[in-house]
Amino acid sequence: VHGSKFVSFCGGEWNTVHIDDIRSLDYTEMPPTSELIGKQIYELFTYKNKESEVCEISTFQRRKLNVCVQSAASKLDDQRGSEDRIFNRIQDLVLLLTENEYTFSFLRTLCTRLTNLLKEQYEYSNDPNNDWLLQTANCGEDIQSSGTFRKAINLRINNTITPLLAD
Repeated sequence: VHGSKFVSFCGGEWNTVHIDDIRSLDYTEMPPTSELIGKQIYELFTYKNKESEVCEISTFQRRKLNVCVQSAASKLDDQRGSEDRIFNRIQDLVLLLTENEYTFSFLRTLCTRLTNLLKEQYEYSNDPNNDWLLQTANCGEDIQSSGTFRKAINLRINNTITPLLAD
């Protein structure tokens, strides 16, 4: 049982943990699964406007966009075949995603547009029961190949966002 203790045959007290509690850095800022229930993916990228005029972008949003933007850029096919142009495009994206004076503006704009695209995609799906979290939980293959439910959720989010950014 998660969070309990037991005494081993060799002596000494052992603590039990769930494998999802031992996370790589990619999952450290991911919202708990309980907070994802009833939410659509586009709601994860709606940046919060606290009491001030300044909108905040969470660490989860920043990291997720960083991974997906770079993944989307690698999927772009340059019709001219110029490797320099592809390299420059990725270099510009990395610069925009690195902490500087343009980062917040770029991420805010990216979050807004991504939220709009995902919301539009959700509304046109004509499926009122489109519960991505439940679909992920019900897909044993995704969980089996990912290793854990949280990793399957993370993969589902990446696979939803990356193609939108590449188009």
